Amino acid sequence: MIVLVAGAALAAGVAGRLVAVAGLRPIQRITLAATQIATTRELVRPIPADGNDEVAELGQAFNQMIIALDHAQQAQRELIEDAAHELRTPMSSLRTNLELLIHAGARLSVADRQALLSDLHKQSIELSNLVTDVVDLARSKTADKPAEPVDLVSLTADAIDRARIRSPHARLVLHSPPSAVVSVQPTVIERALVNLLDNAVKFGPPDQTIDVHIATDGAGQARFTEISVADRATTIPEAQRERVFQRFHRLDAGRGVPGSGLGLAIVHQAATSHGGTVTVEPRRDGGNIFRLRIPG
Repeated sequence: MIVLVAGAALAAGVAGRLVAVAGLRPIQRITLAATQIATTRELVRPIPADGNDEVAELGQAFNQMIIALDHAQQAQRELIEDAAHELRTPMSSLRTNLELLIHAGARLSVADRQALLSDLHKQSIELSNLVTDVVDLARSKTADKPAEPVDLVSLTADAIDRARIRSPHARLVLHSPPSAVVSVQPTVIERALVNLLDNAVKFGPPDQTIDVHIATDGAGQARFTEISVADRATTIPEAQRERVFQRFHRLDAGRGVPGSGLGLAIVHQAATSHGGTVTVEPRRDGGNIFRLRIPG
């Protein structure tokens, strides 16, 4: 009996060891993959995660995390490359003007020196705005305050006030219901609205009237709320209406206007982070209508 008990215990131990090794092999693969990522900073290929047990679910979750990190890393790399390309031009111009001012400043006339200093001032502002827009675009939606019920009428009125401070000559008219409460990230949506208004003011004629409309679907609990900005700028061609929301994309008609080319990209990011959309269409009597639609 002693021999049988010892043999049974030994057999049970060996069998338990084999079962444990087989059961923990997927976890070992996850551990090795996580260690490799931490060491090389390179995302490895997804690990095999077959089956329906808890270990397989853990492997599938790990693979989803790798895919999400890969997408985020790729988006960050593209943003850095685009930003470096766009920063190169104003930096080169700024450096050229500074070198001219240093080496030939004493021989320049007062008018030329004043024009050069004015140009440097404009370039520094453009560079500062570009850096600010890149930072805003790079911010994750989770880095901002959580969504909360906000009256979009009041939020839009605040955005219009900010746009008027930046452009005192702008004529902005708000058409809205008494209130439109939606759960959003207030600072993200207000930043998007200010960008839409600045875009309308910048590319339209000085004497234009910009109409801002707020509307809901009107069926009890609103399924969506739409904020539209109608300007009098040059109508965007149909082939360009989706591309204008890409980073650093600028129309030929707007290349001479100061700007970073990121304003509408920030609007698009704000819309998608709230599960909404932003579109542009031609205005019937000339101009464009930008529509920011947010689920209610």
